[in-house]
Amino acid sequence: MKRIFDRFSERRGKWSLSAADLTERTEVLDNPLRGWYRIYTFNIEDRTDLENLVYCLEGQESLVLILMDIGHCRNAALKEEELSHIRSILQFFDSHQKDVILRVVYDHEGRTLEREPSHFKQILEHMRQVGEILAEFPGIVFVYQGFLVGNWGEMHGSRFLRQEYLEQMADMLRRYQGEGTFLAVRRPAYWRALHVEDHGTDMGLFDDGIFGSASDLGTFGAGSEKTEGWCASWSREEELCFERELCKRVPHGGEVVYGEGYSRNLGQKQILEDLGRMHITYLNSRHDARLLACWEEGVYEGAGVWKGCSLYDYIGAHLGYRFLIRKAAVHAVKGQAGEQQYCIAITIENTGFASLYQEAELYLECEDQEGNKKRIGIDCDMRLWESGGIYQIESMVEVEKGELYLSAGLKRNGRSIYFANQSDEAGRVYLGSLVQRR
Repeated sequence: MKRIFDRFSERRGKWSLSAADLTERTEVLDNPLRGWYRIYTFNIEDRTDLENLVYCLEGQESLVLILMDIGHCRNAALKEEELSHIRSILQFFDSHQKDVILRVVYDHEGRTLEREPSHFKQILEHMRQVGEILAEFPGIVFVYQGFLVGNWGEMHGSRFLRQEYLEQMADMLRRYQGEGTFLAVRRPAYWRALHVEDHGTDMGLFDDGIFGSASDLGTFGAGSEKTEGWCASWSREEELCFERELCKRVPHGGEVVYGEGYSRNLGQKQILEDLGRMHITYLNSRHDARLLACWEEGVYEGAGVWKGCSLYDYIGAHLGYRFLIRKAAVHAVKGQAGEQQYCIAITIENTGFASLYQEAELYLECEDQEGNKKRIGIDCDMRLWESGGIYQIESMVEVEKGELYLSAGLKRNGRSIYFANQSDEAGRVYLGSLVQRR
């Protein structure tokens, strides 16, 4: 009886949340769907030694780019053993918790005119075969880059980049595009050619010439929408404004390039501003070594916990999403029957360059003084937490002395999403203790 009376007294009292240390940390966050990546190149006709490949994996990188060269089959359909080769590689990286950027190409040496099929019909057949594999690995293939054509699969130098070809290739891939997998094209102009109206959430961008020149080595043009039209390449300023809006909902990434006449003269403020406007989610950790070395030698000039850290570390930590819990508090609310209830309000800021692009789940965990745990799902769409935005989430809690934690994970596989606050191995952030005020 005393136990019941104590519980009743607690519920009628006034409650608050003791202050927890929510200081931002600068450690590397092992978060999915973002960050640095490196390229793994395969020829479709060669056998891959997967047992030895495991020693080549970078433990701190959650992303990989698979460059699969099918030029050997340029004028014939892919055989079943060759399709199985692609599947085995995807399964290997998935088993090691690597999210995949996939680029299937006819050429990885800059010789596309020699390596591409003679007839467009063959390209569509290859796209159908690759598309069927994409459908088998929804979400695991995070981004499918390019449409097979062009030097290094970068959609330049090919005979098959006219709009009618692009439309047919995009339509073929979309038939098999699984949930959580995004297509990506090399230039914003290609995206606009495939979206007559300004909408679409299935296709992003990739840019392998970032900072290489004012045009990002041909990614942008010199005109404007007003004079050149929707499907043309615009000036850098107009394209960055376009990317800033488009890439709130679709991913963007690629490679940075050391441009003697451009990137070497860019100030730190401009670099960070451009990466933020592009909403960059992923970058090659090996290219361009000259520019990356400059970033490693540079010191972050801003304030806060990052002051004095290298520019490279700062950029790496802010690729994609980076969720920071700013504040947590408990306040009383009136229930439907007029009874007093308690709600926890949590303020979260996305300090990263971009958003989270796959569905995730957010949980509040309550642990009482006896060690009993209760996990409560919080209804919110974390994909809507845009770069630079501050968001408040709320959840009703049972008032009882104990500890409160917040955690998150991908919906498709439960993989932890770590906040930029101190957390345990499971990714739980301690919010504080529920205490009764006297």
